[in-house]
Amino acid sequence: MKKPSAGFLYLPFVLLFLLTACGLKQTAAPAVNNAPAQLQPTAKAAATAVATSTLAPTFEPAATQTAIPPTRTPAPPLAFNGEPAIGSTVTGNDGATLLFVPQGDFIMGADAHKLFEACAKFRSDCRLEWFTNVEPERTVTLDAFWIDETEATNKMYKACVDAGKCAPPFQINSYTRENYFGNPKFDDYPVIYVSWDQADAYCAYAERRLPTEAEWEKAARGADGRLYTWGNNPPSKKFLNYGLIAGDTTPVKKYPDGVSFYGAYDMAGNAWEWVADWYEENYYKSAPSANPMGPAFGTDKVSRGSAWTYYDFDVFVTDRYGNAPKTANNVLGFRCARSR
Repeated sequence: MKKPSAGFLYLPFVLLFLLTACGLKQTAAPAVNNAPAQLQPTAKAAATAVATSTLAPTFEPAATQTAIPPTRTPAPPLAFNGEPAIGSTVTGNDGATLLFVPQGDFIMGADAHKLFEACAKFRSDCRLEWFTNVEPERTVTLDAFWIDETEATNKMYKACVDAGKCAPPFQINSYTRENYFGNPKFDDYPVIYVSWDQADAYCAYAERRLPTEAEWEKAARGADGRLYTWGNNPPSKKFLNYGLIAGDTTPVKKYPDGVSFYGAYDMAGNAWEWVADWYEENYYKSAPSANPMGPAFGTDKVSRGSAWTYYDFDVFVTDRYGNAPKTANNVLGFRCARSR
């Protein structure tokens, strides 16, 4: 059973895409599917306005260019147990602010019935099977790590492209903006139209990595099993960019009321985020309880966090989907992490 999609967005997006795509220059132009992308491997289908590319651009790092990123700031003072205190930050080599997430337990996953009941408050056609891929709710232990305060921005990603270490996004437009990537006006907006491989390459350039699915959920959720990044209050435009409210992506620090327990922005809404793990629908039922790394192999990579086109029933902090690694669209970005 699929979630209903926003079909009314299909025609204007096709027209916008045809107008913008014809002027782009790429080494290997990706095939673009103008139908709404199916970001989920399960039976769910959320409201989207998405163009999806499934071919990665040909890219060879420039051998003659060298990235000279900012120097990382010193480590923050240590707490009584020898770890940085919660709320501590450092600056990454790419200028990103990183937040400290301490070692310890947190509640991961959810009871599908609980999510179904919460969903039923928003709409009458919810289906229990929409949420079964997040079961069971369980306690997971993680080592300490750092995670980016925001999604990777256009400005950050462009620096990697300019250094010859990253391939350009598949397209430079967003849903309503012809010139999005590379336009200083949108420097602080999330980069989109990047595949999993491109996200992984950027994090390596920044001397970090993509977070594991478990790390992402702990950073978004804290340790108290909340329904949403900000707590248990219902979603609203106060907390996140979702449900077509803004009509496109927004700056990465626009929603301070929606930050996670550890202070991360946009871990719900704005753009879905690639994480490191392969996707398996029932992985949680057999995953280890300490530092789960995801399945050893698969065909799709996990994305987390929902996006600007998705509605109330798809912004739970536990929502998880899978996409082919070469997928790139206008609702999918990423953030990086690094081990303690």
